[in-house]
Amino acid sequence: MANIVTLGEVHAAQVFLRAIGANWHNSNMIYAVVAWMRTASGGRIVGNNPLGLLAGEDINYLSNGKTRIFEHKLLLSFKSIDQAMLAAAVRFLKSGNDTRGFGLVIRAAKTNDPFNFMNALAISGFTEDHYGWDGFDPKSNRVTAMYSTFTGMQVLQPAQPHKLALPQAPGSLAAPDTRHAYIDPWRVLGFYTERHRKTGILGEK
Repeated sequence: MANIVTLGEVHAAQVFLRAIGANWHNSNMIYAVVAWMRTASGGRIVGNNPLGLLAGEDINYLSNGKTRIFEHKLLLSFKSIDQAMLAAAVRFLKSGNDTRGFGLVIRAAKTNDPFNFMNALAISGFTEDHYGWDGFDPKSNRVTAMYSTFTGMQVLQPAQPHKLALPQAPGSLAAPDTRHAYIDPWRVLGFYTERHRKTGILGEK
């Protein structure tokens, strides 16, 4: 049975998508962001911080001024989950095309393809374990696994690199927008393998 996404989670996801300039009415992208929130929090949200945002000069001003120690990390606290998602968007936007791949995540979100977005998250340096993704099998990505519990869509390994089909969830709030160029996650595997060996700018060729 599919998980139920709450109205609060929907609004928090929309805050993030809208802040980065993505389509915040697309239900598939909303599901993807909620899947990210639930995966990152592991079912335990500390300080209204579902993504586990660490303290930093880029977003400290958006917090409530308090920090918490959780699993030996200094986490920010926020007055609301919406505020935490806004802070996450600010961190991604301020980082731009740095070697953590945050610029890729933003561009992937703007394609309206949830798998594109979730794979870009796993490729990026947002979390050290890359949400369990082994760099090849999309089913190893815990965010996409969580997403499938919302939509019932199964994550399949393509025979060769190609555009993954956009799942159509019942009651989708908006039709897929195909105007944006597709970012194939399989073509950026080089970043995943080179990230700890080579410093460079991730972005357009």
